[in-house]
Amino acid sequence: MCGGCGEDLVRDVDYIESPDGACALPAADVVARLRSGGGEQSRYCEEVVSWIAANPGSPTDDLVDKALRAVARARGDDSELAELWSESRADKDDWLATVSEVERRLSA
Repeated sequence: MCGGCGEDLVRDVDYIESPDGACALPAADVVARLRSGGGEQSRYCEEVVSWIAANPGSPTDDLVDKALRAVARARGDDSELAELWSESRADKDDWLATVSEVERRLSA
């Protein structure tokens, strides 16, 4: 999805390591932004927003499907990233809401 980063999320791998999820989710967000035109507008996203403005286009259905699979795996029971976020209930709820928003924009 992003230069090989996060590829385990779309293959049949039993356990997703945190670095793969941490790379794949922002990549999925970029795909979601390209698809929906929406997304967080904050100083943390300025570079992504600028890149998308300079590189407009629509992602292929295959790329959107891959991003959706990656998001589902990163938030799933067999994900180290989800485990790490679950250590703090309040933080996990915020994280899950953000991940759900990416999924919603991908599915739009």
